[in-house]
Amino acid sequence: MNFWKKSLPVHKRREKGAKEVRNLAKKSKFQPKPVRIEGRKITTTFWGDAWCRNLESHSDFSNRLPRGKTYVRNGSVMHLEIEKGLITGLVAGNDLYEVSILIDELPQTNWEKIKKKCSGNIASMVELLTGRFSEEIMTLVTAPSYGIFPGSGKMKFKCTCPDWASMCKHVAAVLYGVGNRLDHEPQLLFLLRGVDPGELIASRMALPVSRRKKGNQLKGNLETIFGIELFDDIESIDTTESDLKTDTNSSTDSALESVPDYKAEANETVHASAVVAVDSIDTFDTFDTVEKPQLPELIPRKVHTNVATRVVKKRKIK
Repeated sequence: MNFWKKSLPVHKRREKGAKEVRNLAKKSKFQPKPVRIEGRKITTTFWGDAWCRNLESHSDFSNRLPRGKTYVRNGSVMHLEIEKGLITGLVAGNDLYEVSILIDELPQTNWEKIKKKCSGNIASMVELLTGRFSEEIMTLVTAPSYGIFPGSGKMKFKCTCPDWASMCKHVAAVLYGVGNRLDHEPQLLFLLRGVDPGELIASRMALPVSRRKKGNQLKGNLETIFGIELFDDIESIDTTESDLKTDTNSSTDSALESVPDYKAEANETVHASAVVAVDSIDTFDTFDTVEKPQLPELIPRKVHTNVATRVVKKRKIK
């Protein structure tokens, strides 16, 4: 007695599977996400290629993967969904088979190791998702021992087909479909492993916490350390606004008094300039257009007053 159904042609399987998926989508209210391969290559980007290389590196998958490639290429993967720790798919065979793949989350210790080694080497999310980084970083994130891709022991397969093998051709087709999906949505790999890709970006890397003990104090003689002289007693001074004004005025007067001939010399200079300016005026009407001579900034206010008085007297005499 033959328990296996007669195999249907590929186009018949697809038509039958597509009809069943539409009916299932109406009942369960979900949007089918089929895998469509364009051309001969299943994957064309860094993340998609790396996923497929990781699959093919496991020897215990070798006898099932070729059939899975055939199925995914001919459009038999009618639906594929990637969530945190779970991949689900619908594959068209003689019947429509449901595939589920459980994948362990990336251990936190492994993720911390990856973050530490990637620190400052990935500048933006675009660089990360397009795989535009150094060979060293590529080797790091794809490392079999602690990288982002799951090993064979981290995956558990389940399919509703009658094949007794843990990885059947339908499971293999879904796994290759994941590689193709990562070509278009590479961020799903990080979602699958339960990590945040933004933590690998240089601008978001946290600075290391200082381990220096708080409360350190200088020991020894401060005068010797800094080369200064400290007073024994410092009296508190009540500095008010009036004190500051008085002190400022007295300081200015003291500065001027320290140059005893300054006022006299300034008066003579300004007087000579004013006389020359007034003598050059022909009429009374043009007097207002003459610019005042530039006075030095430090001349006391009373010098300005004397000059103005003498200029007016000169004009009246003329």
